[in-house]
Amino acid sequence: MLVKVKMKNYNFIIWIFKLLTLITATQSANILVFAPMPFKSHFKGFQPLFKELAAKGHNLTVVSTFPLKTPLANYTDIPISVDESILKSVDPMELASHSFLTVLPGMWHMSTSLGSKMVSKPEMQNFILSQDYEFDLVMVFSFCQEYTITLGHKYKAPVINLGVSMLWPSNSKWIGEPSTFSYILDQRTRATDQMSFVERFKNSVIGIYQLFLEDYYYLPLQKETMDKYFKYKGYESRPPIEDMLRNVSVTLINSHYSIGVTRPYLPNTIEIAGLHVNEPKPLTGKFLEFVESAEYGVIYFSFGTIVDPSTLPNSTIDIFINVLKKVKQKVMWKWDSKNLPQLPNHVMVSDWFPQPDILGHPNVRLFITHGGVHSLEEATYNALPIVGIPFFGDQHMNMKLAERNGIGKMVDHIGLNEKSMLSAINEVLTNPKYKENSKLRSEIFKDTHPRPMDRAIYWIEYVLRYGGANHLRSSSVVLNYNQYFLGDICFVIISTTAMSMFVIATMIKYIFKSKTIKSSDKKK
Repeated sequence: MLVKVKMKNYNFIIWIFKLLTLITATQSANILVFAPMPFKSHFKGFQPLFKELAAKGHNLTVVSTFPLKTPLANYTDIPISVDESILKSVDPMELASHSFLTVLPGMWHMSTSLGSKMVSKPEMQNFILSQDYEFDLVMVFSFCQEYTITLGHKYKAPVINLGVSMLWPSNSKWIGEPSTFSYILDQRTRATDQMSFVERFKNSVIGIYQLFLEDYYYLPLQKETMDKYFKYKGYESRPPIEDMLRNVSVTLINSHYSIGVTRPYLPNTIEIAGLHVNEPKPLTGKFLEFVESAEYGVIYFSFGTIVDPSTLPNSTIDIFINVLKKVKQKVMWKWDSKNLPQLPNHVMVSDWFPQPDILGHPNVRLFITHGGVHSLEEATYNALPIVGIPFFGDQHMNMKLAERNGIGKMVDHIGLNEKSMLSAINEVLTNPKYKENSKLRSEIFKDTHPRPMDRAIYWIEYVLRYGGANHLRSSSVVLNYNQYFLGDICFVIISTTAMSMFVIATMIKYIFKSKTIKSSDKKK
C-alpha cells in the first residue's frame, strides 16, 4: 500500500514537472521575425504584436528595416540599411497605371527585384549564413517574399505566416483555403463579394490567370532568389518551395468581416485585424488648439506611408488645393515633401500627425484617405466616415466595400476633378447615414472576443506548445488544380454521359433502321 502511494506521488510530481516545463518553454520561446522588405505599413501593423510577445517573456529577434527607436527588453533588432536608390526603384504609383491583367507581372517583377537587393546586402547575408542562432518559431511576411519560408527549414522550426490583408486566390491555395471565384474575390477585380455576372467573369479570369501564371512565372523567380541567397548549412536538403509553403502552421491575417468580406476559413487561418489600433489619447499642443478651434469641425487628409502626395501630377495637387479652399472645415493634411504648395490659412500641413489620436477626436468629421487597410481599421474603430481616393493594390476593393457598408464614398484618381471630389466630401459630411453606419461598423469591429492581440498571442503560443500545427492543415493543400476543382470528376461524368448518349443514339438509330427494313420487306 505504501509503495502504491509513493508511486502515485512520484507520477504526480512527474506530471507537474512536465506541465511546468511545457509552460516555461512556451513563455520563453526564441522567435524570429524575418521581414526584409521595406514595406513600412505592412511591418508597422504587426509590430505591436512583436512588442507584446517580448513583454510576455519571449525572446524576439527581428530582422527588418524598421528597428525600434527605444530598446525593449527581450526584443533584439537586426537592422537592415535601405539605400535611397533601392527605395527609388520602387514606384507603387507606376502600378496604378496597369490594367488588371498586367498589374500582376508588374508587381511580381518589382517585388522580386527589390527582394534580391535586400537579401543580398552584407548584413542580411551575415545573418542568413550564421550558425549562431536557434529559434523555436519563425514568423514571416510571405507577401511578395515567399522565399523567406525556407528559414523554417534552416532552424527546423514551425512557421507562422503574417498576412497583410485579406486572402486572395494565390495565397489561399498554399494553406488550402476555399477560392470559389463566384463569391471570394481577388482584390484586382475592384468589386465587392456581391458581384454581377461581368464581375464574376472578371474575377474568374483574374483568379485562373493568377494561379497558373504564379506557378510558371512568379514562383520560379522566388525559388531563384531562395537558391541564390539562402545557402545556409544544410540548404541542399530543403524541400521544394511549394511544399514549404503548404507546411505553414498558422496564418494570421490582417482582415475583419466588419470592413472586409464574410467568407469561410479553416481553423489555422485567424483574423486579427486591429493589432495596431488603440484607444485614442488626448491631443496636445498645436494639434489640440487647431482641432478644438474649428467651428465646423476638421477634415483629416492623409495617403499613408506609401503614396507621397508630392509625387502626384501637378494637376492632381491643384485639384486637392482648390477643393480644400472651398470647404468650411479646417483641414489637417499630411504632406511628406518640403516643397509645400500655396495653401489656404485653414489648412495645417505636416509630415507627421498623431493620426490615431486625431481620428478619435470628436471634432474630426471626415477622413480623406487612399483606402489602405490600416487607415480603414483606424477610421472604423473611431466611427469616422471616409472619402477614399484609391490608387493601387487592395485600395479599390477596400473602398468598394466601404461604399457598400455605407461608411464612405470613393472617388477614383483616374478622371479625378474638383466637382467629383467636392461632391463626395459634401455628401459624406451632410448625409447622416454615413456617420450612423460608421458607428454601427465600429461597434461590430470592437465586439470581438478575445481581442485581436490576445487571439494572435494564443495561436502563436499554441504553435509553440505543439511544435507546429499540422493537425489543423486541410488535405486540400495537396490537391492539384484538376483535383481541387473536380476537373477529373467532371471529365468522367461528361465523358460517361456523352458515351452513354452516343450508345443510346446508336441503338435507337439501329432499332429504327431495323424496323424500316422489316417494314420494307413486308410491303414487298
